[in-house]
Amino acid sequence: MDAPIFLRIDNRKQHDISMRELAHAYTEDTQVKWNGVLGRMELKAENDVKLQQVNVYPDIAGKRIKVKAVLVRTNPQTTQAEVTLQVNCAETVYIAGKLPHPAGYRPL
Repeated sequence: MDAPIFLRIDNRKQHDISMRELAHAYTEDTQVKWNGVLGRMELKAENDVKLQQVNVYPDIAGKRIKVKAVLVRTNPQTTQAEVTLQVNCAETVYIAGKLPHPAGYRPL
């Protein structure tokens, strides 16, 4: 689904940060004035389910670990998530477990 994104720019001088109109952000000779955007702009896509907290409890003598995790659903329409625990040891990757999990909804 395509959805247009609009950015409205107000190029009026809102703050007097210059001395004799020489501040680079407000001159007619800079691209900043032409584009009207100063600083960082960002549009991020995020997953429907996020790990909010992860605690790992190692049992070295028993050669195992216990993992407690809190999942947060950011999209109310998402009802299921799958958690995969992967252990990397040198160049070997072990899938220690996969767990389907109902995703509870709590807005961030």
